[in-house]
Amino acid sequence: MNSKKFKLKKFMYFLYYFLNDVRKKYDNFDKSVKDDRNSYMYNSVCNPIMSKSSDYTDVHKNFCLKLVRNFGHFSNNHEFLNYNDEWCYDLNNWIYNSMVKHKIPKKIITECFGEYEYYMKGIGEKPRCIYYEYDNLYEDQMKIIKLIIFQSNMDIVKDMVTKESNIIDFHVQKYICDCVKIYEEMNRKHCPQSNEKSEKSNNTCGMLNTFKGMYKSFLSATQQENYNIPYLDDVENGYTKKCVSSRQKLPLTVPGVNDAYALPSLTVYRDEKKDENSPPSFIISEKPGGSISSTVSTAFGTVAGASSIVALLYKVNTKFHLNI
Repeated sequence: MNSKKFKLKKFMYFLYYFLNDVRKKYDNFDKSVKDDRNSYMYNSVCNPIMSKSSDYTDVHKNFCLKLVRNFGHFSNNHEFLNYNDEWCYDLNNWIYNSMVKHKIPKKIITECFGEYEYYMKGIGEKPRCIYYEYDNLYEDQMKIIKLIIFQSNMDIVKDMVTKESNIIDFHVQKYICDCVKIYEEMNRKHCPQSNEKSEKSNNTCGMLNTFKGMYKSFLSATQQENYNIPYLDDVENGYTKKCVSSRQKLPLTVPGVNDAYALPSLTVYRDEKKDENSPPSFIISEKPGGSISSTVSTAFGTVAGASSIVALLYKVNTKFHLNI
């Protein structure tokens, strides 16, 4: 489990600002139930669950209360009947993040889902969500979640790369390259032709194929001039030509302490006088921030405590060399 905490001693994780809506969803899932008028109903579910093991802690109970609240079936409205597949994906990603971060026993999660499913059947409705046991379904679960988040926000990425402008947003380019690299590594590792692949490998390859199809539909066929969009049919060469060739180096500064969710404004202006095949010049403009030594420890603490799984998804080496 320790390896799944994303090697916080080596890496600092932060948000891509253009996925701000995703962060808000996860923050909403993780907000406190302290002042919730329906908390007594959440307790009616969680207290019996907590009593089944002396190993359960207050942290575990707090997660239980939040999960029961997030299902929505104890709310004062019927909005929970309108929850869709995207909501379910987001909820499961928050659950997995919490499980890794707080070492939540799987038994607590399954019992909460059991109570929710029982309630929904009691009112003649199908559950709007099931528990995705990522550990049992997929290889490299965190990488799969990264691709799922990219996949569900591909329309946002497409809108940004197709807008008419001579300005290249560095974060968008890096986000695309990061996800393409994940796809390439996972596809090469888990999807060779074999009759002896495990069910997890088959599920993983199925998810990668779905990702590839959506990527090709949304991005590969997109007409745009400013961004380097690698093709997934020849991803290794495409990644090298489109991403690695554009590798640049960031200055040794990080966002200030109060900018936990705000990234420096990294903007790329394409020099129209240069050859169109030349890598773009990066003009970096950032808010005043401290040096690595004065801010990394604070940033680690802030990000590690952030509720959004996205805050744990995108990394920069502590030497701050861009790996694209």
